Amino acid sequence: MARISKALLISYFHHLGVQLSNNDLLQNLEVEDAYAKFGKDEKATKVKEKKRKVYKHKKAESIPTKVVSKTFSVVKLKSKAKEHNVTIGEYLLALIFMAIAKERSIYHQEKLAIAAEVPVDFRSFYPSNTIRNFAGNQNIIVEDTEDFPRVLKEVKRQMMGANQTSAQITMNEAYQGKLALDKMPKGMKKFMLKTVTKGMHKGTTFMYSNLGQLSFPEEITKLVDSIEFVISPTQGLPYTFSVVSIGDVLTLTATVDAGGDLILSELFSSELK
Repeated sequence: MARISKALLISYFHHLGVQLSNNDLLQNLEVEDAYAKFGKDEKATKVKEKKRKVYKHKKAESIPTKVVSKTFSVVKLKSKAKEHNVTIGEYLLALIFMAIAKERSIYHQEKLAIAAEVPVDFRSFYPSNTIRNFAGNQNIIVEDTEDFPRVLKEVKRQMMGANQTSAQITMNEAYQGKLALDKMPKGMKKFMLKTVTKGMHKGTTFMYSNLGQLSFPEEITKLVDSIEFVISPTQGLPYTFSVVSIGDVLTLTATVDAGGDLILSELFSSELK
């Protein structure tokens, strides 16, 4: 997603007349289907996860969704994260867990685990520069949220589970799923995609996507103060959080319904300040 966003922004400023060198322009962008290229039609042994009951905020259909963004200093956040020996992304994710735990306690659902769906870029494991989607999801599940350092430690431990082995399993499943879908009638294909997507989010409390630090040519950087990365409302996910940085400005964006005001106030008044 970061590569797609960068390509679109560079093209946008180029069309506005910003003078860029040929080296800065992303030419001959790769659009290969990386899942098909690296996926295999073979079964992989998948570690069975312990089944847990997951906390989910019940979104009322009549409540509208809203988007809230806040900016923070990358340098200051990096310093805070370094105190706990974690990355900025892990630090923010742990704070979101703590904020949702506050809401969970109000509804007396402390016994339910909180589960995050975290997209992982597979380009870290495979040689592909495709601008098409090439990511999988890492599920981070936290039950005990009494102690912030403990939550940080658990987030860090589970994020380390995102490796080439788990990526290969995900790609094999995606590739095999595509082969099966290609054999189905068009109407059946749409129904199956909708069913699978709904099932994927059943055991998820929220989504958290971190694009990281985006780098641009100096001609563009001096024109941009900050960037927002907004995840549109997703069926089965009442809360989504996204992060993107440019220079020293990190933008944290939350897509929530009106019932998420408590989480937002808790999160933005937390150790982010």
